[in-house]
Amino acid sequence: MVGELHKSYKKYDFMLSSLILAGGSNRRYPILKPFIEIEGETILERQLKVLSPISDEVLLSTNLPEVYFKFGLKMVGDIGMSRGPLSGILSGLLNSKSSKMLVVACDMPFIRTEVIELILSKEKEAPLIVCSFRGKVHPLIGLYDRALAVKIEDFLKAGNQRVNHFINTVDRCIIEESEIKDIDPEGCSFVNINRPEELNKIIGGKICLD
Repeated sequence: MVGELHKSYKKYDFMLSSLILAGGSNRRYPILKPFIEIEGETILERQLKVLSPISDEVLLSTNLPEVYFKFGLKMVGDIGMSRGPLSGILSGLLNSKSSKMLVVACDMPFIRTEVIELILSKEKEAPLIVCSFRGKVHPLIGLYDRALAVKIEDFLKAGNQRVNHFINTVDRCIIEESEIKDIDPEGCSFVNINRPEELNKIIGGKICLD
């Protein structure tokens, strides 16, 4: 099914893997965030609706694979000591079948296909494509090239782990808010849920960035 749906995206001349980062400690939320329900669907189900049609494969980064078996996804665990999202991204790059990998965090329920398409359209500009919205760069919705794997590994071995710090050390393309606003005016694609009170705001109708 994934391969069949991908045919509608022939304008891209590269294979694409997508990685959902679900390996976090989840300390601030009482359940695993991919299973948070919004409008009758879990965040994971919502993300798969966006990612599956445009991906040649969808991978899930997790250290709890037994929880996700029913989804039939290829799962990857952290390589070596877990050091946050970068560990999951490194594992995904090394285990994906494509040299280009779209990365999304598991707690982002409102990712728009149009924003993903914008990111993919920039793939030739740099090995890392990310977005900036309201003065903040969002590295956990972006396109990563496998060429970054060695640099991520060196960064981690040096005792570093912050994704925002890593992206400042490599060649990257940052898509500015002016381009994004035409397709996602409120920046809903970048909303993430870390605490129950944030979900309560969404239920109350506030799904945009504060």
